[in-house]
Amino acid sequence: MNMIPLIRRAWPAMLMVGFFLTGCDRQDPAPEDTSASDTLSAVAADSTSSAGNPCTLLTDSEVRDVFGDTAPGQRDHSVDQYGILSCLWETHNDRFVVQTFTAESGTAEDELRGRVQGGVDPTMAGAAQRVRYEPVAGIGDNAMMVAEAANAQQGILADMVILVARRGDRVVVLFSGLAFAGGDRTAALTAIEQLGLSAAQRF
Repeated sequence: MNMIPLIRRAWPAMLMVGFFLTGCDRQDPAPEDTSASDTLSAVAADSTSSAGNPCTLLTDSEVRDVFGDTAPGQRDHSVDQYGILSCLWETHNDRFVVQTFTAESGTAEDELRGRVQGGVDPTMAGAAQRVRYEPVAGIGDNAMMVAEAANAQQGILADMVILVARRGDRVVVLFSGLAFAGGDRTAALTAIEQLGLSAAQRF
């Protein structure tokens, strides 16, 4: 049974709360080290292989090109039970995460809006409408991204940089904070799009 449609409304927002508000907590159990090599083999790049390991969607060097000094990507099994496969890169000032799962319905925009709910104040009228959504061409069937700095007065609870892409029934999500771009929204959007384009070649 495909669990993603059943949890779509609740889990993505909960996940974003955990990442954005406690993303710098380093007390998580050490994930299994299954990092991608700088040159992916034909087997690792195969879509069937990458479906089982999101760490193969990007190489460590591709991630370092954006984030600088970064530990190798590691499989994070904390959300496997929800049908979401996750890979985590520890950067020098934040975390970068790639997740994959399958979904029978919905668009990249639907998933992105669900994720953003966890980063805005639900008690402030109009907070969600202040998040600027940017469509992305050339990544899967459809893709969309956001990059916003924390702004309590606007109801944005924490920095967020998220890209969601969909191809067929497969969904890929890339997300991090805004620190790696020095708080520059345009630079963050350019960087996450670059990573999304690289990942799109392998999913």
